[in-house]
Amino acid sequence: MQIKLYPFGIVECFLFLKELVSALTKILGATVAIPPLDSLKFSARIHCKICSARQRVRMTLSKRFPGFSPQALRFFHDLEQNNNRQWFAEHRADYVQTIAEPMKQLAVELIPLVRELDPLIIPNPERAVSRIYRDTRFSNDKSPYRPNVWIAFRRETECWTQTPVFFFEIKEKEYWFGMGMYSASAAMMRNFRQQIDAHPAAFLQVIEPFRKSKTLRLESEQYKRRMPCEHPKAVVPWYQSKSISVIGIRPPDKMLFSSKIVNFLIGQFVLLKPLYDFLWKAT
Repeated sequence: MQIKLYPFGIVECFLFLKELVSALTKILGATVAIPPLDSLKFSARIHCKICSARQRVRMTLSKRFPGFSPQALRFFHDLEQNNNRQWFAEHRADYVQTIAEPMKQLAVELIPLVRELDPLIIPNPERAVSRIYRDTRFSNDKSPYRPNVWIAFRRETECWTQTPVFFFEIKEKEYWFGMGMYSASAAMMRNFRQQIDAHPAAFLQVIEPFRKSKTLRLESEQYKRRMPCEHPKAVVPWYQSKSISVIGIRPPDKMLFSSKIVNFLIGQFVLLKPLYDFLWKAT
């Protein structure tokens, strides 16, 4: 049995310890316990959980998600020019092959990893992946198909659009990823501000990774009538938001077309985990 050697560091040492314990368990035929991890930092605990989940996924999947095909973007381009039922029926097989099945495969691979961040995430990939069909009943736009599809990793709730979700979205000219709420309620945002008032220092730590990030940024509509806010300047945009979404947007690149997209997305979700937990406390 081969055990990887990691560079020295708190995360790396613990990863080595986990592999060593796993090897000893198989050799001795008995469970070998790892000491309590209370003294380790949050990032180390999450990192180790994700590595463990990733290994389980590799053992259970016959084939890892290889990335999207450029043909997926071509399909979105052609759909924009031919957004009608007849054209879609003639090209449905292309949609299934280039978008529907790859999105499901990506969800299948990501769900065990995301559930290490939140065990209450719904484990069914069928419910995570959006449909391409639009509901046109209450819309002025009567186009029958969306120009995008997404995966939303969410809990079982009465109205999931008002609760925090991790998400990934793909369209012709870019892909999105991040965490947030599609339409937070006024009551939820009031609780969110109260959480900030009660724990201002903790919230500053939560948003610190995004202050200088070139990848993730706050996207939200601000209240026209400013809320009284006596917190540091960095907190003000969050305090004045009608909803909260932290989003990364990238143009189609090599990562989108390779298996590296899985590690990239889970890495972004790990960064968003403290904010995700903070938002759930406000629901």
